[in-house]
Amino acid sequence: MLVPPYGCNAVPLAVACLWRWPSPVQSWLLTRLGLGRRVLDVTGFALAAVAAAVSLATGGQLDGHLLHAGDFQSYWLGATVGTHYGWSRLFDEGIQQTVWPQVGGAGLLFLPFLNTPPMAWLVAPLLSLPYVDAYAIWVSLMTISAVLVVLLIVPPRWLPAAALVSLGLWVMPYTVASGQNAMLEALAIAATLRLMRSGRMGWAGLALSLVDLRPTATLLVPLAILLAGYRRTFLVWLGVTAALGALIALSLGTTGLEQFVRLALEVRVSHPRAQEMTILGWLGPSALALALEAVLVASALAAAWRSGRTPEVALVAGVLASLFVTPYIHTQDYVVLTAAAGATAASTVRASFGIVLISVLAAAPPGWIFGRAWEGALLAVEIAWLAWLVWPTFVKSRGRSGLSDAQQALVSE
Repeated sequence: MLVPPYGCNAVPLAVACLWRWPSPVQSWLLTRLGLGRRVLDVTGFALAAVAAAVSLATGGQLDGHLLHAGDFQSYWLGATVGTHYGWSRLFDEGIQQTVWPQVGGAGLLFLPFLNTPPMAWLVAPLLSLPYVDAYAIWVSLMTISAVLVVLLIVPPRWLPAAALVSLGLWVMPYTVASGQNAMLEALAIAATLRLMRSGRMGWAGLALSLVDLRPTATLLVPLAILLAGYRRTFLVWLGVTAALGALIALSLGTTGLEQFVRLALEVRVSHPRAQEMTILGWLGPSALALALEAVLVASALAAAWRSGRTPEVALVAGVLASLFVTPYIHTQDYVVLTAAAGATAASTVRASFGIVLISVLAAAPPGWIFGRAWEGALLAVEIAWLAWLVWPTFVKSRGRSGLSDAQQALVSE
């Protein structure tokens, strides 16, 4: 059906119409189907508008249930525990469960605070406000972050269509409405990319430090940046991360760190879907799954290494590598994947990326409503994107291998 319960399949159709395909394809669409450029643009824009309206009306973002069942509730819990019982007991599950009825309300399923301590630190100043007001402020900040992601990535001429597509993707407005800090991951990628493009490598490292707040889908991005040759960006990120790590260790102490590890190991019970969308969750903890992870991560990092100091490639390769190896991931973390897709779409001159982009948008959450087969489909799309990313390097290497020594010397010059 055109409109699934939590999203809109009109989004990939809209992008298919709006994408600038190669001239032969455009000519075929015009001569065979009568679809000229103007017709395609109007159709694509209309489909994106319908997708946005349907997503907001049926996606559950505006019905109010996320006020007390969203991720902000968990951050509020962490801030409450840390403020009233001491930051060293932030991950004491017993205390969290004791405080939860006061925070979440009676009968609401317990959602433990299992984020980096800075998330609780950021929310702590809001505890002086009524919960509803604090939620409104936090969601406003996440909304601003989402707008910044689009503005930093998308060229001005694409902004109207990009805004509608973003709203049409269920995962984008839902992430904002739930207060999920995954939007900060996407902002880290967008801001780092913009600063690297402008040659501000030190500031880019500072922007990249936002991934420390939630490294689920960005765990290996700093390593990809280093392999791509951006040492200054990496070193600034490393310095900020080391200082933040020292503060976290100091605030938690040995007992707090042990409690964090214990709570993290229980994530399979507290967040069962968090593993389903990973390779190990899909295939099971087998030698085959581990080998597949290793091959995919190595390939993605190799793409960053061979990127020739192209920031878009390095960042996208880092995101893909992170998704391949992450032990758990939430639906909302895929805002990072869509942000990376937008960055590639805005910068590439290869029209073939349109196929990858449409596939990413078609497979984007909440595809889990279609069952485990979707998890394999999403993994296939990510692998196809990686193949698209490394293909130019592969062709270039094959081309050079067929040259004589003298010709290779000329090419290298």
